[in-house]
Amino acid sequence: MKHPAVTFGLMLLGLQYECFMKNFSYEYCEEKDIIYLSNIDCKQLINEYFILKDSLNGADKTYSAEDCYGNRLKENRGIFLADVYTPQYSFMSPAGRIFEEIFKEIKKQIFSPKSAMNYFKSSEGINVLLSEYKKGNYYKPHRDTSSLTMLIWPMPKTFTGGDLVLVDFNHKISCEQGTGVIFPSHYLHESEEIICDNETDAKVTYTAFV
Repeated sequence: MKHPAVTFGLMLLGLQYECFMKNFSYEYCEEKDIIYLSNIDCKQLINEYFILKDSLNGADKTYSAEDCYGNRLKENRGIFLADVYTPQYSFMSPAGRIFEEIFKEIKKQIFSPKSAMNYFKSSEGINVLLSEYKKGNYYKPHRDTSSLTMLIWPMPKTFTGGDLVLVDFNHKISCEQGTGVIFPSHYLHESEEIICDNETDAKVTYTAFV
């Protein structure tokens, strides 16, 4: 359902956007075929999260992901941005714009023929998911159904756990504010359970599926 407050909030964000992106850093790890993102300006991503918070809280908990035995893989809340934006204002989404900037930048780079990052050169679009993990929430090991997965964490880490684990490499990536990662979607990965003393602390993740 499209909410008028969401549209109004995005109009305000859009007016500020001209000075927003172009500042992020990235480093490619050829051994693991992943890209680490850093130095992301998150102010407008945080604003967008709070504008969409009512829609996010109104969303059903995402219990849908199951393994081949029917066991639940995750517990959190999430909404695809395409489900809450009116089409005429979707281009104003800070998250959508920053992912597009990253997409365009990485697409220019040259990778080995075997690198999954070459999917940037043959793909044309992304689908962005906003997720919120609170106390006790998690996402057990799974594989995404896209070609590449891009994650950004815009909020300060005020909890224990919640880190991304690339199970194939036994490699943990801390969900620190202003950082992110790009990896092949077929990599087995998980989001550790959130451990905190209250019900308000949350890990916020913007995920773009290529």
